[in-house]
Amino acid sequence: MNKYYTKITGITELAKATGSNIQIEDKFYELSSKLISKCSYFQKLMQDVLYDAHKEDVYRAAQRIKDLSSPKKRSEFLNSHNNITHDNEILSIFRYTKEKFIEIYEFRNCLAHEIWQSSSQFPNLLLLSKIDEEAKLLFASRKLEYIEQNKTVDTFNSIIEYIKNVKLVSIQDLYRADSAIEICNWCMMQISFFLRETDPQKALDLKEGFFIFGGVSHLFPGRAKPKETMSWESKREKYREG
Repeated sequence: MNKYYTKITGITELAKATGSNIQIEDKFYELSSKLISKCSYFQKLMQDVLYDAHKEDVYRAAQRIKDLSSPKKRSEFLNSHNNITHDNEILSIFRYTKEKFIEIYEFRNCLAHEIWQSSSQFPNLLLLSKIDEEAKLLFASRKLEYIEQNKTVDTFNSIIEYIKNVKLVSIQDLYRADSAIEICNWCMMQISFFLRETDPQKALDLKEGFFIFGGVSHLFPGRAKPKETMSWESKREKYREG
């Protein structure tokens, strides 16, 4: 799985700043909020695809979307093989897009739910730690403070374990995630258009777009790329948004 962060190794002490004392570039806030927003938009596009795949069976589509309201069911859907179409190439792109989104969404959840920190030991990086990990560290320090028989080595081990689980995020990591979610959203939108298209030639033109676009063309290495680009994307997007 593609990780959009690294872990700390080789140190036993970590000086950090949190809350109003955190010192990071504003770009971290900007790119993180954009990523969270784009991940929400992906889930909206996924709903579009479910309705498009079910066509006239709108009640079944509505039930499927209702089932996805819980995080567990949504995760099961993303990790399952959903046959939204009989077109194997579109199906391959759909499954690949879901796999990429799972990676991005895991990172999105880290940004949204973990503790943001900075450290002079890691300049220009954002540090993330889970609330549970913070609780374990706090428990170890309080044991050392209040329980006489508690060994210092236990606290030291707890600190080492805590540091090992801290994530390091760079601006470049956020840009990579942003590029990836853009690809996912574009693919899901084009799949939705493909499923809705009733004209066979226009549907074929829509599919050909995937073989031009570098984000997914690697899935079909033996397939010749079309020689010319096509102009239908902007026109259909305007129509769909209206």
